[in-house]
Parts: sequence; structure tokens; C-alpha cells
Amino acid sequence: MNIPSEEKLNEITKKLAEILRIQDWDIDIKTAKPLEMEEIGGYYNDQGAVNIDYIHKFAKVRIGKDSVLDWYKTLFHELLHIQDASFYQYLKSNCDADNDSYLTKIGEQRINELAKSFISIYPVTNFIKDESEAN
Repeated sequence: MNIPSEEKLNEITKKLAEILRIQDWDIDIKTAKPLEMEEIGGYYNDQGAVNIDYIHKFAKVRIGKDSVLDWYKTLFHELLHIQDASFYQYLKSNCDADNDSYLTKIGEQRINELAKSFISIYPVTNFIKDESEAN
């Protein structure tokens, strides 16, 4: 399924934020080209990226326009990073630099597995009924 319009993407993000109990966050969601992914701290070939200000509860989420295999799973993945923001900030502030890449790796694995679980419970068809609602 194609990535939906920005308006529909915002609507879906708000509903998912409620499910994940992060509805009090200000989430700026947009589709992005590879260079725009780098602007918020992602990598050129990323499926998605998120830049989180956990103190002010603000996040920029970008879903790759050109490289996304499953935009919905990517969206859930990035929203899970927001949900875990303060936890990972705490872990990183209490671990030495040698453990940072290890924490990142296990954090990504955990979030990937959670995203798979969530999309099976809350399929995209809950939010988009047919292809005409997507771009």
C-alpha cells in the first residue's frame, strides 16, 4: 500500500499516539526524501527517522518517500522510539560509551519486534479502508 497523504498520515499518527499513550506529545510527521532524513539525524537510506526532545515532548518523525518497504510498520517503529525516549535517555546517561552501541542494538531489536506485534493487532486497514485513501 502506498504512503497516504500528509493529512491522512497525521490522522493515523494521532490515533496510534493514543494507542501508545503518547497523545500528549507534539509529533510532527512528514514523508521525506533521503537528504531530509539526514537533517533530523537519520541516515540517507533509512526507512524512517525520529528526532526527540523528551523534555518538551516534541518529536519530528520522517517516513522515507523513496525507500519505505512498509510505511505503516516504520511509523509504528518511530512512534515506539518516542514512547521509550525517557527510558533510553536514562539508560544512556547511566552507561559508559562502550555500552552505547550495545544499547542501541538491543533497543532497535526490541522496537522492531514490538512494531511487528502492534501491526498485527492494529492493522493498517483499521485506518485506511482501501487504496483510494492512500496517495
